Amino acid sequence: MKLYEVCYTNFLQCFSIAYYFQALVQHDQIKSEILKQNALPLLVSSCQHFSDRSKRLVLDTLGSITFDEEAARVLRDNTEFIKSIEDMQKTSDDGIKKAADKILWNLIKGITTNEKQNFYFYV
Repeated sequence: MKLYEVCYTNFLQCFSIAYYFQALVQHDQIKSEILKQNALPLLVSSCQHFSDRSKRLVLDTLGSITFDEEAARVLRDNTEFIKSIEDMQKTSDDGIKKAADKILWNLIKGITTNEKQNFYFYV
């Protein structure tokens, strides 16, 4: 198998996984299971390493997961993740920018004013 065939096959596999995962997290039971299985760090690292289309799907997945309060707390405490999401807000890809906006909006809603000040201090 030639290198471009391997790369294309890996791209399709990553895209397929991201696509189906994004569909599954629409269910609260799946979101809870992601937290129980400690799969949230895998999603966070995936959004750093996937290509733009797969990255957008992973970001959409994370955006859905942030509606879960426990997941939002875990992500809110990850300052490196927050910084990378803020950087993604500056991209020229509207889909990635929109997904990053949704994540940050979900992370700051529902926290107290004092917590928001602390949140912005770390960011």
